[in-house]
Amino acid sequence: MHAASYNNNWHKLTPALILGALLSVNAAGACELPTTLSHTITGVVDTRALKLDDGSELRLAGILGPTAYDSPAAPNNWPAEAVALTALSKLAMNQSVAISLERTARDRYGRFVGHALLASGSNNVKSDIRNLWLQALIVRAGQARVALTPEIDEACAKLLLNLEATAGASRKGLWNEAVYQPKRAEDVALLRRYRSTYQIVEGVVASVSVRRSAVYLNFGMNWKRDFTAKLSRAVLKRARIKPSTLKALHKKPLRIRGWLEQRNGPLMIIWRLEQIERLTLTPTGETKRQSPPNLLTDLQSKPPNGGIRQSKSEQKTKAPRYQ
Repeated sequence: MHAASYNNNWHKLTPALILGALLSVNAAGACELPTTLSHTITGVVDTRALKLDDGSELRLAGILGPTAYDSPAAPNNWPAEAVALTALSKLAMNQSVAISLERTARDRYGRFVGHALLASGSNNVKSDIRNLWLQALIVRAGQARVALTPEIDEACAKLLLNLEATAGASRKGLWNEAVYQPKRAEDVALLRRYRSTYQIVEGVVASVSVRRSAVYLNFGMNWKRDFTAKLSRAVLKRARIKPSTLKALHKKPLRIRGWLEQRNGPLMIIWRLEQIERLTLTPTGETKRQSPPNLLTDLQSKPPNGGIRQSKSEQKTKAPRYQ
């Protein structure tokens, strides 16, 4: 079911809410979140899901709040989760919101999947999306990690990542917890422990393998044992990047985010370029982030006319399953 299926719900939005939400987005730049639904938040289900006034639920796309499942050693009563729930409740409870649905508008549990724009103050044309977009407010407070879906707008993705970087540098919220700190790519045993969890991994690319169907960034000399990041040819084509271009990442330090899998060694599937951030090496050999984050999107080759024409087959390409 697609977001377009809900266009008949525009009549539920008040004129001030529609105008305020859309103009506030444009005032912030290129981040666009067109809204199609309007609801009042009546409850907080967990650190990234809300109960709406009609009984339905909204899963907040693009973020992951802390849960007890983030660490194999975490207790059932995970303090970071309790703090995040309190913060989300203060921001969202009883608030009217305009909702921008993702293309995959519902998840397998029947919940809406999208972005919430707070109505309070939205009638102010000069409002900044960072003060209206609920996901941005949560990330800025350090109460959620950015976990980009394949469908979120590139400008919005960068905005969330910039806010996360600022929160992380200040060790706000969950960023003060050891479990959410980046893992080292060479610590294979630790990465194996965190299989099937969302992680941030840092390391130096040992080799780049360009294959027929994908490009592999290997962070060790033994690809059957060491950590690897995989970018499919389809992902690179949509991002306008030639596979051979990625060879420039050889011996470069990177910061990669995503879901850890176990295929031979630890593996992370990359479905969009913003998952990869380039780091710098200090004279002492330590990695250092740039501000704002130096994302891999800079490698994109843009056509002379500033746009790219997609074939019908490309337009129908399904995004990777995301949960």
